[in-house]
Amino acid sequence: MPPPPEAPTFEDVPLVQLPDTAEEVEAMVNCFYDPSRLYHEDVVPVSPFWRAAMHMATKYMISVIRDRIVENLEKQWPSTLQAWVALKANKRCLEEEWEPEELDAYYDDVVPEPASAIRFARDFGVPSILPAAFYALSLIDPRDDWDTCRGPGPYDADTLRQGGRSARWHLLGPSDYRGLLIGIPGLWNQFMDFATWAERDKYSIYGRFKHCPCVYTTSKMTHSDVRRHGVLLCLGEVSVLAPDAILKDMYHEDVCETCRERISKTATERMEEIWSKLGAMFMLDRAS
Repeated sequence: MPPPPEAPTFEDVPLVQLPDTAEEVEAMVNCFYDPSRLYHEDVVPVSPFWRAAMHMATKYMISVIRDRIVENLEKQWPSTLQAWVALKANKRCLEEEWEPEELDAYYDDVVPEPASAIRFARDFGVPSILPAAFYALSLIDPRDDWDTCRGPGPYDADTLRQGGRSARWHLLGPSDYRGLLIGIPGLWNQFMDFATWAERDKYSIYGRFKHCPCVYTTSKMTHSDVRRHGVLLCLGEVSVLAPDAILKDMYHEDVCETCRERISKTATERMEEIWSKLGAMFMLDRAS
């Protein structure tokens, strides 16, 4: 059907005007004509390109672009505990081998930053990545701001040189901060419940009263350990999901196989329970 005679044209071709910015249209066109970025680059939530591409894909319901971006983000912020454990193992290897002096970059620069991921998820409706992102953010000291750590002043780059993490805290909304304030103590309480169980178990019929030869303890696991490593990693040290433990002193090395299996099974069950409750702990069912 020919266009109406009053329709504007450009070089005798009907001109279609979009209400979107030139940058947004360019990002969408690039995704069509150079889709390799969708498959071979990690989505960076603060990147103008990725925000523009996601905006256009969502607005015009271009599922092939939107689904690929969401899939990319879900690899960075897994929705299952098993995927999170595997990703954490890869990050641990990277962290242990990282040499900032040789690579001229901080470890913090090459791993996903959680606050910007939360903002991206809120803006474009990607709730599946929120639990993992909030959990990661709960392990970062609020004083370690992304920009402040990289600029002059009392909070210089010492944290980053030591392999520490920072976050773009200014991107969070009021409900995000409220969720963190409520969720962080809840995570600590979950670990204390497990530690209390372990202490009781030590003196139960499965422990000394059964003439068990081993004596295990959780007394060396402090609040600072859990605050630094996270309750999931601390439980993972003794669970069946993460046999390559790094917190060796959580249990006596001579713990017998029977006790180890029982403790590992309980720790794994507690990890799965905590993971399933992350959304509720951080109040992610509430409006942003």
